[in-house]
Amino acid sequence: MSINLVLSKIPRSIYFGIFTLSGFSGLIYESIWSHYLKLFLGHAAYAQSLVLAIFMGGMAIGSWLASRYSTRSKSLLLWYAIVEAIIGMAALLFHNTFINLTSTFYTVWLPLIGPNPLAHFLKWTLAALFIMPQE
Repeated sequence: MSINLVLSKIPRSIYFGIFTLSGFSGLIYESIWSHYLKLFLGHAAYAQSLVLAIFMGGMAIGSWLASRYSTRSKSLLLWYAIVEAIIGMAALLFHNTFINLTSTFYTVWLPLIGPNPLAHFLKWTLAALFIMPQE
């Protein structure tokens, strides 16, 4: 029995519920990332701006990629589930990655660079790279 036949027998309301939970999870991720990046960037407005910019850019790139490659797939719902699982796994790894990279930045990189524009550029780049894989 094909996966599409199995998925077609599931009521639509189940899918609506799953997509709703996915949207709520995305909002929760954004809130958590803002709090983490606030600690790293030093201000909530900077963190929220960066999270929003990365989120919107990720949505644009994801939509573009989906429009280009979705016609090749026979099971879009399966691909959506795979992407959601990857995002969930990345979320589980986020805390330890954040702790390790920020401590390395503050103890190794920042003393080498000193207080100059390059330090700010690297801090913002690293902050963007923290959340970019989940977008």
